[in-house]
Amino acid sequence: MELGLLMMEACGLFAVFHETAQARAVLKALRVVEEEERALEKIGGWEGRNNSGGFAANRKPYCNACYDESGKRLFFLDDCGGAQPWRRATTTIGKATDMWARPPLTTANELIDYYSRCVERGIPAARKALQAAKLVLDGAASPLEARFAIMQFAPVSLGGDAWPRPFLNRRVRFLPELRKLAGRDWCSCDELWDDLKVDIELNGRAFHADERGFSLESGRRAALEAMGYRVLEITHGQMEDYDSFETISLSFADVLGFREAPRTSAFCKRRKELHRQVMAFRF
Repeated sequence: MELGLLMMEACGLFAVFHETAQARAVLKALRVVEEEERALEKIGGWEGRNNSGGFAANRKPYCNACYDESGKRLFFLDDCGGAQPWRRATTTIGKATDMWARPPLTTANELIDYYSRCVERGIPAARKALQAAKLVLDGAASPLEARFAIMQFAPVSLGGDAWPRPFLNRRVRFLPELRKLAGRDWCSCDELWDDLKVDIELNGRAFHADERGFSLESGRRAALEAMGYRVLEITHGQMEDYDSFETISLSFADVLGFREAPRTSAFCKRRKELHRQVMAFRF
């Protein structure tokens, strides 16, 4: 289970960074370089340059989606054709978090193909790694999204609900008349079943921490609902409490029309242990 969650991080749009004294010094030096670059840009010192590398080469807002509106995987390239840089995630009031946004390091299919070959070659522990890789969905943008995915899409034998898999962080473009309400042209839906027009939003601790954040999200939700989408929501606190999480999961299954796993005593025991492992894991 822990390996599956680490693979979710590798295949996702986030990295949890546990800062050390050495890393703090490097980041401080990079910020100094970034400030110098911005100062040069303001006085025209970088005018005409289009290949500025480094910590802050790409000034565009970071793409927080993994798939476009059609379900096609995005390429995560900057204006110069290079990989988008890592960026530290902040709340809407600019408070730094321990999470960084970055392009995925690999994909679930690449992991499955690799470990399948390892199994064929008889490499020890490859079979367990392959089992972990089969739990993975591409595109998670936070630890909470990764945890929810393991709980809901893992097989019943492990305590999961074995739901049909959605797109994680797929774009939905707003109708022109709804863009002012939404405050943007498009949004990235955490877990989207486009055929069912249902979006589940996983709201972690680092987000919506102020009035502006709540305002943006309420406008986004209203715009989605005006386009016929059903928006469901679960918070970190609700997922952390097993009984609350189970109640919400069963209600979501009803909305989605999914058949939940029978809550036998044996299954409930497996599910509670899965929940304990998933929530206790430290990325």
